[in-house]
Amino acid sequence: MNGDAIADYVRDLADRMQLCDWSLSISLDPDDEPDDGVDDARCGTFQGTLGRRHGAIWLNPEWWAGATPEERRQTCVHELIHAHEHGAREIVIHTVSLLPARTAEVLQAIYDVQAEYAIDALADVIARSMPLPPEEAPPDAASEEESHGGA
Repeated sequence: MNGDAIADYVRDLADRMQLCDWSLSISLDPDDEPDDGVDDARCGTFQGTLGRRHGAIWLNPEWWAGATPEERRQTCVHELIHAHEHGAREIVIHTVSLLPARTAEVLQAIYDVQAEYAIDALADVIARSMPLPPEEAPPDAASEEESHGGA
């Protein structure tokens, strides 16, 4: 799948997941990986914009290339659930900003881990009801004949 096809697929999932009012940017460009201090190998990320219904989804191109269609679907659904969770995350971000730095850091980390567990569990359930990503289209027989000098 090329980048446009992936973006169209994620948009379709978003609409099915009641995120019609969200604008989304989708990237598989390694240069777009968020520099957020997370050093684990991840499938993708979601970054929402505070105060807006806009999110940026980055999908790891190396992971995507080796993932099954089911893994791709689950990851896309997972990242989109973050849009539904974004409002709660905004509250946590604003609340912990009032606390001493170390307390804020610990509480934010606890929230992040627990949210990931919940989002992943929901994604496992919801993804089953969503379409798989379209497969790479095999070469058209007519265009293959033309490229080999066929009639």
